[in-house]
Amino acid sequence: MPWIDIWVIKILPAASQEELDSKLQMLSNNPLVEMAVPSIAIPISSAQEAHPNDPYYSTHQLGSKREGHLARIYLPKAWYYERGVPQVRIGILDTGVRTTHEDIAPKLIVQYPDNTYYGDHGTAVASIAAAATNNGVGVAGVGWNISFVSGRGSTSPGALNNNLIESRLKDFLRTFPPIFAVNMSYGGEPGPGSPQSDGQKFAMLEAWRREILLVAGAGNEGAPIIHRIYPAGSAMAMPVGAMFWDRDYSLTRPDRDAEDFYYYRASYSNYHREDKGYLSVMAPGGERAYAAFAGSDADYGWFSGTSGAAPHVTGLAALVLSRFPSMSNLDLRYRLEDTADDRVRPDDATLPVSGYDRWTGWGRIDAHRAVVKTTQIESLLFPNQWHLICLPVWPVRELDETDWRDSGAAWKVFPPALNRMLYRLIPGTSQYANVTLDRPSFDYNPSVELVRPYQSFWFRFEGRGPITVQVNGAIAGLKQGHPLEVRLFRGNNMLGNPFITPLPWDDQHVRVRHYKVKKRRFLFWRKGVVESIEELPLSAAIKEGWLRDKIALWNPNSESYLYVDDNVGQSVPPMQGFFLYANRDNLTLLLKP
Repeated sequence: MPWIDIWVIKILPAASQEELDSKLQMLSNNPLVEMAVPSIAIPISSAQEAHPNDPYYSTHQLGSKREGHLARIYLPKAWYYERGVPQVRIGILDTGVRTTHEDIAPKLIVQYPDNTYYGDHGTAVASIAAAATNNGVGVAGVGWNISFVSGRGSTSPGALNNNLIESRLKDFLRTFPPIFAVNMSYGGEPGPGSPQSDGQKFAMLEAWRREILLVAGAGNEGAPIIHRIYPAGSAMAMPVGAMFWDRDYSLTRPDRDAEDFYYYRASYSNYHREDKGYLSVMAPGGERAYAAFAGSDADYGWFSGTSGAAPHVTGLAALVLSRFPSMSNLDLRYRLEDTADDRVRPDDATLPVSGYDRWTGWGRIDAHRAVVKTTQIESLLFPNQWHLICLPVWPVRELDETDWRDSGAAWKVFPPALNRMLYRLIPGTSQYANVTLDRPSFDYNPSVELVRPYQSFWFRFEGRGPITVQVNGAIAGLKQGHPLEVRLFRGNNMLGNPFITPLPWDDQHVRVRHYKVKKRRFLFWRKGVVESIEELPLSAAIKEGWLRDKIALWNPNSESYLYVDDNVGQSVPPMQGFFLYANRDNLTLLLKP
């Protein structure tokens, strides 16, 4: 710190306590040294961790030196706060699972279309995401209490079939209670045997519309070809790369974590070109994941590749949804990216790139931060006037909540008051819904009745004094430059500023994305189905006719609207709701604080 004429100097580590004492004494006697103190490594406490009793968890997944794959995403710390709720179900679309396996049978709800044929691959993937946990045998799954549905996309072990994959996706769409995330640890480039079909593309778009998170392995060619790999290259998928890690015994690597591990992309893990493709996050791969196998009902082994990385993300997404029950598929992806640690090297010899990069995406998933990082939001509201308000938070589930999604419902978050009125526009219509009613979790319309940072509500109550709305939950905008994606519906959209800071309504902070899946024809012959994304700045999207040119903000004092144009230096204040009209379907906003 030369500006105050003080220099902080580090010396090489001492080999023993005697050597340390000697060095400290020598330095303390030097007239040029103001202070000499030891730098003490504080051991990681397990007091706020949860550890299941599965035998391979302690030996392989945690590890004697915390080198195991579940320790490296800080899962024991996350489990202390959240182990998942059974109502959150995931789908495993793969080669099928051994339904009688000791770590699979307790969690498996059903396997489509039947229990014949199964492979090691599907069994291993399912066990990483959601193996029976704390049952005294085998391994632990990331989703401790999460149950799953299996979709067998093969007619024999290891042989995936396009038509069966499409059929299983449609089975997942028909499943009730619903599936919230689907793991897709398979992929290939276009051509004979490629695991894609026209029907699968439409099924994936429908799953996206129904707020189902689609998690896919990025592929194992070690090349910039994610955009060509399906389903990872799909506009609707969340592609996941695989990483390695090693302990920095020399303590010289500046990117090591608090437990002295450093992380780098597995050499086989695909990335994307400068101009095309997307990579979301990184997760453990490279024969570092221990999983169930299908050789017998108690078969286990090491599992590798981006196929093993993806189910870590799917299982964690289920924990996050259990913790924050109002999240959509886009919200889950955003949360995992926003809380990821970007200290992942593109390769072992290259230091990490700050922020997003095409080799490691937004970084390594951090289970602890994803489920624990919360903020308390408060808003003072006055009586006898209408408020168009959004609460910039995904509410956290209360531990004593008997109905999982109630903690995220508007009727629960907004406090009771005299003659309370609470309404929200039903997307795609001109009808308002009364959202003051308690409903079972699966009867909620998430885009209407749940509190999300970008969903606003009309709220009014009577009385003589103000009331305070208080809610604790996850907020957006943790990572600089990371856009929050918000789905729009054709027609009027009742939105809000999702950040705790003003949202400038301009091209720098708002972009618009259009998802397309359409049939390609030549004269009368269908030539296939094309899937694409088009993204434009706000002003260009308005010019193209995607959106109307103004948003409407509500002034509760004058009880009138204020109309705001784009790119004129105006912002949407925090907690302020607004209306935006979309002229087409399958649009999203990309918002940056």
